[in-house]
Amino acid sequence: VDIEWQSEIVISPPKICPIQNADIAIL
Repeated sequence: VDIEWQSEIVISPPKICPIQNADIAIL
């Protein structure tokens, strides 16, 4: 599951969802 989440984040540009990126980084 973690790998899938990371893939989704990579596909989505960080500029659109910077908050999600930060959450993932913390996790």
